[in-house]
Amino acid sequence: MIIRKASVYDASGVSKVHYEMFMKTYSNIYPENVMGKVDLEKTKKKWMKILNEDNDVLVAEASDGRIVGFVKGHVIKNKSYDSEISAIFLLEKYQHSGLGKTLFFRGLKELHLSKCSSTIVWCNKDNPSVDFYESIGGEIFDTKIDRIGNRDYVVLGFKWDNIGKLIEEHCVEELHEE
Repeated sequence: MIIRKASVYDASGVSKVHYEMFMKTYSNIYPENVMGKVDLEKTKKKWMKILNEDNDVLVAEASDGRIVGFVKGHVIKNKSYDSEISAIFLLEKYQHSGLGKTLFFRGLKELHLSKCSSTIVWCNKDNPSVDFYESIGGEIFDTKIDRIGNRDYVVLGFKWDNIGKLIEEHCVEELHEE
């Protein structure tokens, strides 16, 4: 498995992972009328734009060249944190293998190289990933309400302080371009 910086040429693979796992994760949380608006082509256009504008996405690439996961982080300016992991998706086949944790901490390393010292993740409280964030040391620091369709959903804010220390503790390797 190779973890590397994404390029615009990865938009198709990233969008497939995002679409498949979003549909799988949220089809039991959001109503049909909301999920019916999610479209693979719109997702691909979104990722083409994102990957064309910045390069803060890392992908996990299988030996056959397929993208099987990705993480997106970015610097933000806030009094209590200075970065955010805004997306992390991994195909179901690769979950519970340690790859999600590796992707997350590689994403943290990239943020740390951008001089960030803390990060957050927002996650719907009904998303099974809540357990993942807790298992890697995320502490709930805030909650908010997202209105999707005509319903309110509780979203948990997880925070990690001192990401430099976390990177050392988890022995995160340097990112090597292949």
